[in-house]
Amino acid sequence: MFISLFEVDASNRINGINMNIYIDNNGNANIEEVWDTYLDSGTEGYRSFSDLGNSSINSFSVFDDSGKFYNYQGSWDTSLSFDAKAYKNGINYTYDGLELCWGISDYGNRVYTLKYNITNFVNQYTDKQGI
Repeated sequence: MFISLFEVDASNRINGINMNIYIDNNGNANIEEVWDTYLDSGTEGYRSFSDLGNSSINSFSVFDDSGKFYNYQGSWDTSLSFDAKAYKNGINYTYDGLELCWGISDYGNRVYTLKYNITNFVNQYTDKQGI
């Protein structure tokens, strides 16, 4: 299940991603990702998921290093302009999964914090549990 990180060209870079994951007694995961980036082009960041199986993602939120909380849009339109995406986040559904998306909003050194939940993160098999 998961991870394709960020659309990056030669000038954009991800300096690091720190993740905090809490798994509750029901096998659901509450996840916080802190992205330390340098960006000087593009309109959005995204985090891809594929093959989620019985899992689903909900409660997606974003805030940045300025303390600005982004406005959740639900469905994300990847074709919108930089200004139309600024300080907004949403989910882009793809043929094999989804992308958690947010507007870059300002270029330069930026830190974005993504929070979301994954239901059924831990699966019960006949002989063990797994993720």
